[in-house]
Amino acid sequence: TTMALRLGICSDDIMIRQARLFTRLGLPTRLSQLDPTEITRVLESDKKVMGGEVHFVLPESMGSVRVQKVERQSIVTALKEMGLN
Repeated sequence: TTMALRLGICSDDIMIRQARLFTRLGLPTRLSQLDPTEITRVLESDKKVMGGEVHFVLPESMGSVRVQKVERQSIVTALKEMGLN
């Protein structure tokens, strides 16, 4: 959701609603102990890589998503916003 918010795909309301839902389900809403560089390296070998570009499934609204190409620097920035250094 952080990535979708950064890219202007979803609203703050969607991010807040998802964070509340994750919290109620006991799921993490922040990341720690992971290396953003390592995460981006792994993402680059993911099945959603098309033509050498990383694609994400991003929420537009509750129950609606879109698949979109995301630049490496945007991925690193979003990971840092989620609590990774």
